[in-house]
Order: sequence, then structure tokens, then C-alpha cells
Amino acid sequence: TIDNPILRTSEPVGPATGGQAPNWTIGEGSNSPDAKFANTPEDKAPYTGEPNVPDPNIILQGGDDCANATVVTGLPYTDDGTIVGYTDDYEEVCPYSSTSPDVVYVFTPTEDIPIDITLCLGTTDYDTKLFVYEDVCESPYYACNDDACSDPFLFDSELIGMVCYAGHDYYIIVDGYGGDAGNYTIEITEGEMPPPPPQCPEGSMFSQSPNLPDADYWSFHTSDIGTDPDYLCYENFWDLTAPIEGIGFWGLDLGLPPWSECFEDPAVFEVIFYEDDAGLPGAVVATYTTSITPVPTGLLYAGVYEMNWYSGPINPPLDFAAGWVSIQGISDPQDCVFLWASSYDGDALAYQWDGSALVQLLDDNSNGLDLSLCILPSFQLPWLSIDISTGSIPYGDPPIDITATMDATDLEEGTYTGSINFTTNDPNNPNPTVPVTFVVGEVGCDYVPGDANGDGSPAGNDVTYSVRYFKGLGDPPPDSCPYQGGWLYSAGDANGSCSYSGSDVTFLVAYFKGQNPEILYCPETPPAGGGGPTAIIRGNKAVVPKNQ
Repeated sequence: TIDNPILRTSEPVGPATGGQAPNWTIGEGSNSPDAKFANTPEDKAPYTGEPNVPDPNIILQGGDDCANATVVTGLPYTDDGTIVGYTDDYEEVCPYSSTSPDVVYVFTPTEDIPIDITLCLGTTDYDTKLFVYEDVCESPYYACNDDACSDPFLFDSELIGMVCYAGHDYYIIVDGYGGDAGNYTIEITEGEMPPPPPQCPEGSMFSQSPNLPDADYWSFHTSDIGTDPDYLCYENFWDLTAPIEGIGFWGLDLGLPPWSECFEDPAVFEVIFYEDDAGLPGAVVATYTTSITPVPTGLLYAGVYEMNWYSGPINPPLDFAAGWVSIQGISDPQDCVFLWASSYDGDALAYQWDGSALVQLLDDNSNGLDLSLCILPSFQLPWLSIDISTGSIPYGDPPIDITATMDATDLEEGTYTGSINFTTNDPNNPNPTVPVTFVVGEVGCDYVPGDANGDGSPAGNDVTYSVRYFKGLGDPPPDSCPYQGGWLYSAGDANGSCSYSGSDVTFLVAYFKGQNPEILYCPETPPAGGGGPTAIIRGNKAVVPKNQ
């Protein structure tokens, strides 16, 4: 029986248990601030000022429309101006409508370049809006922003990291909210290339990418046991062509409202698959618990909160072509909450359990939302690989060594967790798992393997030093490492057996005679910055890997 811990009611409603079909209560939505984090437009007061009257004297200055746009001659570029007296030629809703006049600039780059455009400085003294067309001044817009900042005026606009392509014309429209108009300072500078838009890994059987920070609407929906009630989100999938071996999704780690950024590493999730029951999650099919190291994407929402990518194995693999999946954060302590990123890529059907009812996820226009989701026919962490992925061992043959490689390229400092999962025909252990922890950064102890006397390099005098120590005539090696609750003289452990004994003297002598190719070190006490091949431990014996 699978006991689902999110139910806190005495009624038989909510997620199914023990493979039984659920008896759902359908709700209309939750007003709790815990339920989601979204770019819901503020309820701004309507514009009540004087209507705009075009002034021909100002129009004669140029820049009134795209045909007379003011040319941006180079970067950085700054200009002071006004939209008062200009004509209302163009209008885009993002998310507010307007009858304000507008002024036009045009930028034509000679190379691909990201740019930042801001009205949040200088003489700006009204409620602005800023949007851009590419090549032709008509909808849809290329980029748009209404209220990115609140200085120097309360509601000012800017576009950050907008990529412009060589040879194309980018018409920059300085506009206003409602019918508001006034003075502005515009600054255009070269920006930083934004991170690539998030996409499911190549080969995914099911793909729903998250809404981007500059989209008209984005949202993140709470799915974590750290809230009261324990919110739980569901997404459906279909047409899978192979067993599920991996799952991926995007989201935020946030402290409880008022939301504040936090980071769980590893983050622990309960992943449950369900049958479909007439368009709702049905009976439970399988339950998994997975620990995932979040990978920051570089994409900031509300200009502050960085979205993470989460991916983990489904082991044992699940042969399940269509249905529902829920993903819920269950990390302890429960002070950092997981919120699942929305998407528009699916069938506009996803749900959140709010403790008493199942609620369909909707955007601010009551359109159905999806949740970001990638379902994979195979799973491999980008930093972890093995040299043998398939094979067989005849009965009675010796074991085969499988070498695991961890690659820190493009990884930030931190601790990464994963596992190597096997599918076998062993009836007693069909799906063995080897957990992996990978620490990126300056780790290990400060020593040189084999350098028992601590003079900086292994040599013949280290043999003499160790012999004197074992005879009780000398001091122990100066460099020690914490090991299994005690200490290990790692510099003297030349054979990598995770102990310091006379066998290390024998091993070191053989090394100097050319009989051992490398000095080894204990895998559990690596030297800072590396220092040689890691010993393979079989029982208490260190074995030198071939060709290493």
C-alpha cells in the first residue's frame, strides 16, 4: 500500500492510495499566496490626465513614426526627449493598453549583439512603456516591457539582453501607460548574451518547456510538503514510445511568502505516476523518491529569482505510455519550497491539489496552463559517465571493472549527487544502484601521496622516514586527513589502501624500482587538487588500474 502523506482531511477525497481510483473534489482556485508565484499585472489606476493632442512643431523634429525614426548611430547611445505632442502611431499590450503618443528610434547592428534599453534614469518623469519591432513596424512585437523598474518614476520600462541580429532594423518605440506622456531619458548599451532558452534534452519522448521571463505570462506553482496545506501539482503526458528511465523539469526554490530565494542541494522529490481517469489523475501506478542537484539556468524571474533545472533517474524503468505524474518536494528541513514552472506547450491541462480540492491551473486570462516536463527514454547526468553501458558476464567468470568518470566542466563549485543504475536479470537484485557524490571545488587534504616526511615530493628518504616511524624511532607523517571518525596519515598511504602500514613501505620501494607505475591515494581522502590515479579498493587491497 502506498500511503500518500498530503491528505489531511477525513473525507475520501484527494490523491489515490494503494492503486485505488480517487474521489476528487474539484475546486475553482486558491487565493492563498502560498499557492503560486507569477507575473500577475498590478491593478494600476486608469489614466485620468488630459488627452494627447499632437503638436506639429514637435512632430517636425523627427522620430514620430518608423519612416522618420531617429537613428541610433552607435553604442553606447543616450538621448533626452519627450513624447508630449507626438502622434499615437503604435500600440502593443504588455500587459496594459495605451493611447499615449510615441517616439521611434531605429538601430541596425552590423553584427549579432545583445543590447540593454532603459528608460529608468535621467529625466524620465512619467509612466512609460517600451517595445520593439524587427524590420517592420507591425504586430507582433519583438520585445516589450511596461514596468521593469520604479526609478526615477514609479513605473518605468527597460529591456535587458535583447539580441539584435546583423543587418536587421530594430524600431524602438518609446510609449506610455494609458494616455500618460512626459519627458524621458533613453540609454542603449551593449548587454550580455542571455542564456539559451531552456529545452528538454535531445531524445526526450515528451517535452514541455517553461515560459520565459519576458513572456506575457509566467508562473510557478507550489508543490511541496513544506506548506500548509501540502500543495501537490499534476501534469499529464501521452504517446510515450519506450519505458521511462528519466524525468526533468524546471522550477524555483523559494522561502515561504513573502517569497525569498533559497537553494536546496540536494533537493529531494517524490515522483508518482498515475493512470488517467477521464482527464484526471487516477490510480497510482508507481512511486519514486529521487535526490537531485539543481542546476541554475541563468534565467531570472521578476528580475530576482533564478530558475533551476532538475533531472533525475526513474529506476527501475517504468513501462507506461500515457497518464499523469506528480512531483513534490519532500526535502528536510522544509523551509525551502519547490515551485513548478508553467508551460504553454501541452494540452492546457494541469492541476494543483490545495488540501481540499483539485484545481486546474489557469493564467490571468483563464486559459489553461501546463507544467514544464521532460520524459526521457534514458538518463545520464551531464557530469557523470561510465565506460561500459551494456554487456554480459558468463556464469562463473570474474567481475568486470566499470570506470565512472566525473567531469567538472561548466559546473559551479558545490556538491553534486547522482547514481549509476543497473538493470539486470538477477532475480535477487534486478536494479542495483551505486550512489555517487561529486564535490567541485578545492577539496581534499593538503598533502602529496607518498611524501611521508612532508618535504613536498616522494623520494627514497620517505622510505627511511616510514621505517623509522614503524620501529618507534621517528615521528608520524606530518599530514593527516579526517577519515571515518578518526585520522589517516594519508601522505604515507602510498598504496591507496586507506591505511598506513608496512605494506606502504614495500609498495613505495617497488615504485622506485619501477615495479609499480604510480603512487596511489585513498579514494576517501584525496589530495587537494588531485595528485594521481585513484586506487580501486577490493576488500582491503588497493589494485593499480591497468593503463592508468
